[in-house]
Amino acid sequence: MIQYATRYNIPRIMEMIEAYAYENPNIKLFANQQLHDAKYIEELLFNIIKFRGFILIDKYMRGCFIALKQNNIWCPTLVELHQLFWYVEPEFRGLLSGRLWKAFNKTANDLLNNKKIDLVYTSITANNIFTDFTKRGYKPIEAKFVRGT
Repeated sequence: MIQYATRYNIPRIMEMIEAYAYENPNIKLFANQQLHDAKYIEELLFNIIKFRGFILIDKYMRGCFIALKQNNIWCPTLVELHQLFWYVEPEFRGLLSGRLWKAFNKTANDLLNNKKIDLVYTSITANNIFTDFTKRGYKPIEAKFVRGT
């Protein structure tokens, strides 16, 4: 069962964020623990739960999906919902990943239909299986690349 995270889930979500940092094959800087700022992450997660978006978790806390609301940089009257983080423990990937994304998409559709947001952004990561989100009503707008360590 997928549910909304509360502030009491923040320690476990922080563990998942840290696990992602060590797993990310393309950005080695993420694994540098000296660059991690637990207080900043904790405050950000609390603000997302409180009013800046939402966090979805499964009831066993094996995965989470973080969505952040923000105003568009060019058209500040438009409110966007961005996929910020999507992580599932390796042994539970597959079905749980899909359930989390479907719950995100349902919540995003509700926010769109209720005029709480104007646009929704989702993405795939380089180490993930390609998902064709165009089949779900999304349009491709960009691909992101990174350079550095």
